[in-house]
Amino acid sequence: MLELTLLLAAGAVIAFIFFTRPAKTRRDKTADAAAEAVRRKLEREGRG
Repeated sequence: MLELTLLLAAGAVIAFIFFTRPAKTRRDKTADAAAEAVRRKLEREGRG
């Protein structure tokens, strides 16, 4: 019974990490893209 509980707990942790990581990666890419767009805009305006 203990083995089953540990297996389920490990599975839950792995699933949690697996399902939450892609969202963070997408957010990071979006933030990077936004920062890059702002940097380009400032360069165009001569403030870069």
